[in-house]
Amino acid sequence: MKENSALLPEKWVDNYGDGLFRYVIVRVKDNGFAEDIVQETFLSAWRSKETYNGTSSEKNWLYAICKNKVIDHFRKQASSSSIIVGKEEEMYFDNVAHWKSSSSPLDWNINYDKKVEVKE
Repeated sequence: MKENSALLPEKWVDNYGDGLFRYVIVRVKDNGFAEDIVQETFLSAWRSKETYNGTSSEKNWLYAICKNKVIDHFRKQASSSSIIVGKEEEMYFDNVAHWKSSSSPLDWNINYDKKVEVKE
């Protein structure tokens, strides 16, 4: 394992802050989230600086951490998002997103023996 003296945490913001922000903003499209993710990247790197083994450059190591923070951001969004049912949806769907029997689509009376109707 290489000596961790190669890491210069006091220079991270100056050396990589803008680049990491550009990397994140393109993906999350929100300044606030982007700033938070970059900050979380630096914090996570600071906490795990003792495990840095020097097999990649400091820059690549920080970008890898940042990439994982972006992935975590989208995972968190996906798990916290829920289906919001509006008034129109309530007319057609029940509480488990199935058609209500009173408003389900009508049968189109397709004759599957006729090639033209099947094709359509």
